[in-house]
Amino acid sequence: MRSTSDQLLRLVATMSGQEKRYFKLSASLYDKKRGNHCMRLFELIERRKPDNSRVLAAIVRDEPFAGQLAYIKNQLTEQVLDSLALYTTDRRSSMVLYRLIAHADVLTERGLYQHAAKVLERARKKAEATDQYPILLELITRERALLFRHINQTFESDLKALYSRQQHIMDTLQLINTYRELADTMQITAARYTATPTAADREHMNSIIAALDTGSKSQSLPFTAQMAAHNILGTHALLTGMAETAHEQFGSAVHLWQQHPLMIEEYPVQYLRYLQNYLNCLLDTGSEAEFAAIASEFRRRAVANAETEFRFLKELWNIELLFYLNRGNVEGCTDVIADIERCLHMYAELIEPASSITLYHNCSVYYFLAGHYAQCLNYINNILGENRIELKRDLLGFARVFSLIAHFELGNIDILDTQMRSARHYLKKLGAEGALEQIVIKSMGTLIGSTGIADERRIFGGLRSGLVALLHSSEQEPLGMAEVLFWVESRLQREPVSRVFASMVRHCGTTNSRTLFPPEK
Repeated sequence: MRSTSDQLLRLVATMSGQEKRYFKLSASLYDKKRGNHCMRLFELIERRKPDNSRVLAAIVRDEPFAGQLAYIKNQLTEQVLDSLALYTTDRRSSMVLYRLIAHADVLTERGLYQHAAKVLERARKKAEATDQYPILLELITRERALLFRHINQTFESDLKALYSRQQHIMDTLQLINTYRELADTMQITAARYTATPTAADREHMNSIIAALDTGSKSQSLPFTAQMAAHNILGTHALLTGMAETAHEQFGSAVHLWQQHPLMIEEYPVQYLRYLQNYLNCLLDTGSEAEFAAIASEFRRRAVANAETEFRFLKELWNIELLFYLNRGNVEGCTDVIADIERCLHMYAELIEPASSITLYHNCSVYYFLAGHYAQCLNYINNILGENRIELKRDLLGFARVFSLIAHFELGNIDILDTQMRSARHYLKKLGAEGALEQIVIKSMGTLIGSTGIADERRIFGGLRSGLVALLHSSEQEPLGMAEVLFWVESRLQREPVSRVFASMVRHCGTTNSRTLFPPEK
């Protein structure tokens, strides 16, 4: 569905398949007549996917509620929100536990002690399975009340065992808090160390690692503390260049999460963070099969949460594109780009300008390297047409250069001269005309007047020499330099740019431009 300002249409568009099924079941709770109208409207929106309120009104003009559309839309919006709230609550173990505690309180007040004890036991097992230690302390209070309501021969031993369990819970909470504090301190130190590495911060991180060993000797670690330990050790390994250790730590963390599915349901965002950390480790050390499996799990979990879907998918796309391009696998990026385009289509008005530009750039680079210049040009035009933010100089230069190359490849020679003048004027006006743009614009002007294959080859040879010289003389590589060099190389070899890119990256085992295109002798 294209972007729309209609709140109901946007709300329905964000719902997952499971959420829609849950809504249809919960809709039966409402007034039958009104509920039927709301359900009918929901089904029409789901099936026809109208783009705006006007289209929706046209779709329902023959429905019995057409004259009350605004009212029915409001009712449906409330029902959908109620359903989503219930859907979320039903899946949070803390909410389930508090409901069980309330049930046990009711049973205790009515003198149904055995039934209350069974409910509390169910709650205790669920709380232990999800590290809900504060709630376990509340359950201890209820169990103690039950003991005093029904004193028997084992009362004293039962009470002693209860207090012993309470002390164990309190000790465990203290241990978890210690590990959380260590993990938070490591994150703060790591952020500072990443910005400006110092010997003091490195020593501080080593002291945190030492504190982990001290804490783990006293007792076995609960899930939450184990996660904190893996995070600390993995973060330290990444910062100190121990790639295999980082791979091992974050891999073990993900494996432990997957052994505790209830914890994933309770803390889906934290699980996604560990998956993301593991994917970063796999950039250099993982196989394509392992990377694809973890990326698929990440995507499945991210899409299941409409609130965080786009935020997490943005991070996943960057990792995936980097992974496949680093291996010269342009085809591997195809599904990633399709996913980006789906979200650009669905969330156009919800995406902040800076993110839109980044996604347009990613798509344009992919289509450029794949040799699909028409699609590349579409995204370049999106970049050039973006007026919500002031674009950076390097992004303007990149867009103008890619635009000229795309027009050249598409055979738009009749407008290329105009495009070059426009590019030169536009960049000069902004004080943004750099060496890369100058070289490409000059070569394009010469290419237009080339007299044959030999002349064209000579021009591309000169363009390559100029770009390589610029690459090795520049302190910072101009944005788009690598892609333009791959394109020039493809013209010289008379091979598709995707094939040239894949061959060169796989042969050299890197995407470093200075390695792929060494200085000419």
